[in-house]
Amino acid sequence: NLKQIDFLKLDCEGSEFDIIYNTDQALIRQINKMIIEVHNLDNNTNNISFMNNYIQSIGYTTKYVRINHRCHVLTAVKNQQLSCA
Repeated sequence: NLKQIDFLKLDCEGSEFDIIYNTDQALIRQINKMIIEVHNLDNNTNNISFMNNYIQSIGYTTKYVRINHRCHVLTAVKNQQLSCA
């Protein structure tokens, strides 16, 4: 019954796409910060560009750095909602 996850590190050698794309977005949004090793497996959805856009679309600010020609490290920080007081 976790309400919030402070930090998630995901390094699963190509399975990051299946894990992230098939996890309920509401559950992902409970994570404040993520570090994900992302492998470029194809030009469709299993690559850094698509993963970066997907993570941004569910409410995160992202940046990534290239490790080598097939691998990147993506950092994602959840955007904070502005509350009206």
